[in-house]
Amino acid sequence: MTADQGALVELSWALPANARRYPVVLQRSPVAKGEQPITALGQGATTTRVAGLDPGAGYCFLVGVPLRISEQTTVAWSKPACIRGAKARRQ
Repeated sequence: MTADQGALVELSWALPANARRYPVVLQRSPVAKGEQPITALGQGATTTRVAGLDPGAGYCFLVGVPLRISEQTTVAWSKPACIRGAKARRQ
């Protein structure tokens, strides 16, 4: 679920019970040059606010739970939540 307030977007989601003990990450696309596409959120997080967005641009967001952190990290990603007509890129 999203609440679009122009330069600020509020996101919320549900986590499966067994995922609540893991850290959560948020991926945003697109990002401006020099910005990080992935933001670490707290363990079991189910909401976040993303500020500093261009009110005229479309964005897609993915929520992920890292299942294994190593050279080949494995992340379980949500389906994309897109706003303002943005389309998720195929992975």
